[in-house]
Amino acid sequence: MVTVIQLLGIVKPETNKLKLKTNNQKLFRKEMQIFYYSVLFLFLIAVVFIFTSIYRGIFLIKSGTPWVPLKEKNIRRLLKLANLNENNILFDLGSGEGRIVIIAAKEFKIKKAYGVEISLFLHWLAKLKVIFSRLSDKVNLKCENFFKTDLTEADVIICYLLPATLEKLKNKFLKELKPGAKILSFMFPIKGMDPEEVNRLLPDSPPIYVYRI
Repeated sequence: MVTVIQLLGIVKPETNKLKLKTNNQKLFRKEMQIFYYSVLFLFLIAVVFIFTSIYRGIFLIKSGTPWVPLKEKNIRRLLKLANLNENNILFDLGSGEGRIVIIAAKEFKIKKAYGVEISLFLHWLAKLKVIFSRLSDKVNLKCENFFKTDLTEADVIICYLLPATLEKLKNKFLKELKPGAKILSFMFPIKGMDPEEVNRLLPDSPPIYVYRI
């Protein structure tokens, strides 16, 4: 009897219902997986944001210099003003996650770019970016206090630091930098030094102070 019914196709609707139920269950599981991954992704973003905010506060208290990444258009302004060439060695003091040294090495064809950053977290983040950019031969990253960095081979120094920090660096610049070396300071002047140029794209644009030893 069962065989005849099956041959007649009477049980086909039941089979279709079972297949539909199975497909719906698979679809539901897939949608739940997407939902869980989305929640996890948003949670990780929130954790990174909170960690970064706390880190910036702690770093400011310890170093007196906040980590504030420059926009790429301002980085290119700085590097164009430096008139870089293939023989130049550039130092970025407080290099963060490496965006200045990476752009300098990739777009301006310099001899070497050194990024000096005291934060271990930012130092390793910059290292990963340099590796993925395939610039390890052009970019050297140092995890240290830039007050202890040897600057004697630098042709160009890039700074985005607070006025008090720049004032402390002034004697180091005058003592270690070779004649003709340039210092480019974004936003803030170096007290006690006369700039060769103060560059502004517009009257309300952030200034770049250019100094020459």
